[in-house]
Amino acid sequence: MKKTTFLVVPVIAALALVGCGKSQEGQALVPQADATVAQAETSVRELGQEARQGMERAGQAIGEQVRRAGEALDDAAITAQVSAALANDPQLSALAIDVDTTAGRVKLTGTAPSPEARDRATQLAAGVHGVLSVDNLLTVEPRPQ
Repeated sequence: MKKTTFLVVPVIAALALVGCGKSQEGQALVPQADATVAQAETSVRELGQEARQGMERAGQAIGEQVRRAGEALDDAAITAQVSAALANDPQLSALAIDVDTTAGRVKLTGTAPSPEARDRATQLAAGVHGVLSVDNLLTVEPRPQ
C-alpha cells in the first residue's frame, strides 16, 4: 500500500469517532429543536387563523356599513319621490304632509282635507318603487271655506 493510504485511513477513523461524539450531543438537541419548530408552526397557524377571522369580521362590518349607506340613499330617494307624488296631486298638493322613510317603510304625518284624500296619499306613497309599507298617520281636517 501507498504511504498516503496509511495516513488517510487513521484520519477518516478519527473524524468518524469525533463525528459520533458530536452526533450523540446533536441527537440530544434534536427533540428540543423539533419541539420548538412544532411550537412555532402552531403559533404561526393560530396567528393565521386569527388574522383570517379578523379580516372576515372587518369585511362583514364594511359590508354592513355599505348596506346601511345604500338603504339611506334608497330611503332618501323614496322620500323625495313620495313627496313629489303628493305635491303633484290636486287634492294633496297644498297640504303640509311630512314624509319619513326608514328601510323602505314610509310614514306620512300631517293633515288631509277628507278621508278620500287621506286614502289617496296612501295609494300614491305605496305606488313608489321601493316602498315596502305605508304608515298613514294623517288626520282629517276639512279645509276652511
